[in-house]
Amino acid sequence: MDPSAEAVDLTRCRMAVATVVRGGVTAFEDAIALVRQLPQSLPERGSLAADVVVALVNAGAEHGLGTIWLRHMNDLIAIADRCPPPGSLWPRIRPVARAQSLLYAAGQGQLHDIDAALAEIDAFDLGDDPAVRLGVGSARAGLAFLRAQRDGDFGALRRVREDVAALGDGLTGVPAVAELHAFIMNMVDAAAASQTGDQATRREVLDQLATNLDHLSRIDGMREAVADTAPMIESMRSALDAEDRPPSRPSDAGLAGLIAATLRPGATAADRAFAHVNVTMCALNAGTETDVARVDLGIHHGRQAVASCSDDDTRRSFYLSTLALALMQRADITATVDGLDEAVDLLRQAKDSMGGPHHPHWTYVNDMLRGGLERLGRDQDAQESTRDALRGFAVRALLESDAVGLPTAVREAADTAVDAARRFARDNRPADALTAIDAGRALMLFAAVTRRDFASQLDGTDRRTVWEALSSGPGNLREMTEPRELSEIQAALAALDADALVYLVPAEPPLPGWALIAPVDGPAGFVALPYLNLTEDLVVDRYLRALTRDLDASGHDELTGSTDRMCDWAWRAAVGPLLEQYVDGRQWSSTGRRDRRIVLVPIGDLARIPWQAARRSDGVYAVELAGFSLVASARMLCDSAARTQVPLSQAGLLVGDPDTGGRAPDLEAARREAYAIRGAFYPGARYLGRLPKGSESSTGAGTAGQVRAWLTDRRPQAGTMIHLACHGDYRTDPAQAKSYLLLASDTDADGPGELSAAELVELMASAEGRDVSLVVLAACNTGRSIYGYDEAFSLATAFLAGGARTVLSTQWSVPDEATSSLMFMFHYYLRHEHLPPWQALRQAQLWLLHPQRRKPLELPAGVVAPTADDVPAPVVAWAGFVHWGH
Repeated sequence: MDPSAEAVDLTRCRMAVATVVRGGVTAFEDAIALVRQLPQSLPERGSLAADVVVALVNAGAEHGLGTIWLRHMNDLIAIADRCPPPGSLWPRIRPVARAQSLLYAAGQGQLHDIDAALAEIDAFDLGDDPAVRLGVGSARAGLAFLRAQRDGDFGALRRVREDVAALGDGLTGVPAVAELHAFIMNMVDAAAASQTGDQATRREVLDQLATNLDHLSRIDGMREAVADTAPMIESMRSALDAEDRPPSRPSDAGLAGLIAATLRPGATAADRAFAHVNVTMCALNAGTETDVARVDLGIHHGRQAVASCSDDDTRRSFYLSTLALALMQRADITATVDGLDEAVDLLRQAKDSMGGPHHPHWTYVNDMLRGGLERLGRDQDAQESTRDALRGFAVRALLESDAVGLPTAVREAADTAVDAARRFARDNRPADALTAIDAGRALMLFAAVTRRDFASQLDGTDRRTVWEALSSGPGNLREMTEPRELSEIQAALAALDADALVYLVPAEPPLPGWALIAPVDGPAGFVALPYLNLTEDLVVDRYLRALTRDLDASGHDELTGSTDRMCDWAWRAAVGPLLEQYVDGRQWSSTGRRDRRIVLVPIGDLARIPWQAARRSDGVYAVELAGFSLVASARMLCDSAARTQVPLSQAGLLVGDPDTGGRAPDLEAARREAYAIRGAFYPGARYLGRLPKGSESSTGAGTAGQVRAWLTDRRPQAGTMIHLACHGDYRTDPAQAKSYLLLASDTDADGPGELSAAELVELMASAEGRDVSLVVLAACNTGRSIYGYDEAFSLATAFLAGGARTVLSTQWSVPDEATSSLMFMFHYYLRHEHLPPWQALRQAQLWLLHPQRRKPLELPAGVVAPTADDVPAPVVAWAGFVHWGH
């Protein structure tokens, strides 16, 4: 290069850099271009590049400069690193600049290992400079947000919000950056609300997001950076509007503005791809557009988006599925199959780019693929896509990063699975409906048991990496997350000596409810249940409200009355049609050996209904016609059936009314019950708690620690049965959700001892070789789920998930006196008549119903029936107990 020309270029470069250093933001492009043109051998080139980087960082802090400048940052850092300038400024600024460049690359879909980027940032030496910590912390939070959004990780989104909120403390006095911080906070809220919030919350968040965006667009240096975000937000608002009313159609001028953004000079290929897909989404108008010309416009820009993004762009699956959606929408409005083959191919490409069911859009894309294949008449391929879609539910639950985000993930899966099951039932496909609904059931339990061996790998690890690492070899995640086939369910029913597994799905008017049936042999079936409506029946509403009341005198009367009325509704709404239209007259392999046995999986609040107490118009109860058990899911049914039987012995543990220090009322009948049961049926068992007259048992107070010790005691003399006649309680607040047994404290300084469902799962799963045959939870609300019934996480299901073979639990606050005789008679039929647990409970309930019941000689005088011997016991006295498992 001519030395004189080199000198001129160097002088021009110095002047341009001096301008930006003094705050001349409009000179950045010239300064950056001139630095790049300088010879690599020129020592001053590194110092000038560093000066531009410092100016960019400072300008961003002062003016809120956007991503349009960040695309140059990494090149400038590389130039400066070749010949770093002297002094302490560059070592301080470089971490901020590098963190911002990593965030920009991630936002462009060009950063393929966010975990490595976060690790690199975490290794930076930031010193004590608050400005440096703020700059790096903001970029790190942005990367964590993008990772959480990519993974659909609700727990990670929550933690990002906490981190971003903490950063806001350092933004006072910097209005432009404060505006940007508010916008980022709102973006995090929008991402969370789109997954977890109700419609009103989501609309409120999006409205605030649009307001924040408008404020940002008025700041120098931010206009171009946020220009592409506005239509995305409007598209989200339009899609939300489409849920309850036709969305407002984007104007021709609005579309023209979006199209102009695709032609912006200097935009990167990734920028253009994103701009093109914005046009496609708005042209489709949340799936409601019927103008073929507009849909064709969306298809054209969808093709451009796919063509503009590289094969390794992390957003490629989104672009592919959006184009497929446009093609499918065109086929809908033209009533043809034109373009569906291409759409199917695009969706398969999207699946390949996702890498597996760990991806948050896996279920959505597979469901689209199923729809396309069905319309093309390729039913076998469509069924495979359905299976792939359903597998994503269990994987999402397993890979959710923390316990706070897990309920949100599984609730979404449960709702989606129920919707899919309704669709299959409507299309006369009961086997597919069974598979679909089970895929979203009991995922809290499944995750609690399964993920304990690899939970440490979830913290700060790419979900794709975890999935690939754990999806090979025997017992791998891929096998564990497969939905259960009808043949597997039938084998489990046969092993458990049951006739049918029945899902009860509530109605969603105008659509009916459903009984989805897997019989022990033969094809799957279903019964439509138009009256199975939880939202429009006053009998149901009064009953559900009564369940939440304290069991004082007025509460007991309300529960008794509402439960009695519920019996007639339960027959009319579900049990009557199930028995009369499906069960009666069928010959199954078990018929003739015993009375029929039905295993129920009630969905939502249907799990709180005493189905065994459904009453026919002639006064006959369902329990008189068949035996009823509960299970959380077909997956749990199969797991339970696979466990070997564990015999009962005279040993075990009984806990009677432990002292809770005044936190809960005394249970005098429970003391008599537990003590009498031990004396009559388990003389070798240990008794903890209070004796019938109120003094503490010499063998122990019935503390949480003592119960824990028994559950993990592998010695044969410990026995295999535990009977807990104590208080059970729960909290349903999402932040502190908990179902627990209330026991005595382990030390005088502690409060009452608590043993939670979550702890039980972990405790029992860790006690390898400890076999528990029977758990009797003679305590209030032990069958109540703490996260909503579709997650089926309660004390009862926790014991089952932990390995107990059989569990008896309660559906409400059972009356103390009424419970005692029922529990004594259960153990009588179990030990003296040698009936299996489900039959023993049923016979005890029938005994209470029989007006001429005879008391066995073993029934002590202190454990009395709740009514006179010639009067059937009221429903509330016997129907609150249900059977789970063997």
